[in-house]
Amino acid sequence: MADTVDRAKIQEEIKVQGLVVRKLKTDKAPKEQIGEEVAKLLALKAQLGGDDGPKKFVLKTPKGTRDYNPHQMAIREGVFGKIIRCFKRHGAETIDTPVFELKETLTGKYGEDSKLIYDLKDQGGEICSLRYDLTVSLCAQVNS
Repeated sequence: MADTVDRAKIQEEIKVQGLVVRKLKTDKAPKEQIGEEVAKLLALKAQLGGDDGPKKFVLKTPKGTRDYNPHQMAIREGVFGKIIRCFKRHGAETIDTPVFELKETLTGKYGEDSKLIYDLKDQGGEICSLRYDLTVSLCAQVNS
């Protein structure tokens, strides 16, 4: 198995050989000559091989989101616990509202800012949208 330096060298050779093949094709070189250079390119790729060693797997999270490890969650839960106790001490109550709403409800409220709304389509054909703030939820609770 090629080490990191060898792999980098082979990858560079593959890049150069790829340019050679492209130039020959652009210049409409004889098929035999192109075939020879393609064979060299394939041989280089075979040298690089399919690295069966451990692969680095990187998960990308959407903008504005993150994962919390157990230590971070303990801190987070402690902070939220203090906030919740403070709110309850002053008479606040917990509500739980959905994260999406009928699109017509949100576009009626936001109007031109509807381009900020992410649309979802349920199986019944209704168009729903993700809420990006709690204004609608709060209004619904106040009105009930």
